[in-house]
Amino acid sequence: MKKLLIIFAAIFVFPACSSGQGAVPAVVEPPVADTQSAKSESPTVQKYRAQIKECDKTADYDLEFGDLTTAGMDSSVDKQIQCYESVANQIIDKYYSEQSGKMKQRLDEYIKLSYKVSMDISWPDNCAPACGTMTTGMAYYDALQVTKKYLDDLIKAVQDF
Repeated sequence: MKKLLIIFAAIFVFPACSSGQGAVPAVVEPPVADTQSAKSESPTVQKYRAQIKECDKTADYDLEFGDLTTAGMDSSVDKQIQCYESVANQIIDKYYSEQSGKMKQRLDEYIKLSYKVSMDISWPDNCAPACGTMTTGMAYYDALQVTKKYLDDLIKAVQDF
């Protein structure tokens, strides 16, 4: 994930709309998962955390050895979002079975809206389309952070069950 941030920071310098000066978007570190010792977490929660690590490893590999075009980076982050969503859906199925359909639908909508809202922010009227295609990467990154935060909160809510 840090490699993605470095790539975005290095590449994503677009002309400030009216001043003609370059601007670098703020890079925010992803939320840190609650770091309890493995001994205090249930085996099920440990399994979910291991799956999250696999999502991260796959994304890191894609960003190191994969397609480093804007589209390639967007695709890698999108796959990581889908991986996180898959883990969240497993938790929802296990612990929220009575409301799982609505929760999954809302999560999907939440992720899509976070992406759309980020895109809206990234494309002010006096900048578009000169803002460049890297703004999509920043929007995907925002959606990734929303998904990761949701997943972390979900794990915190069920870790004692």
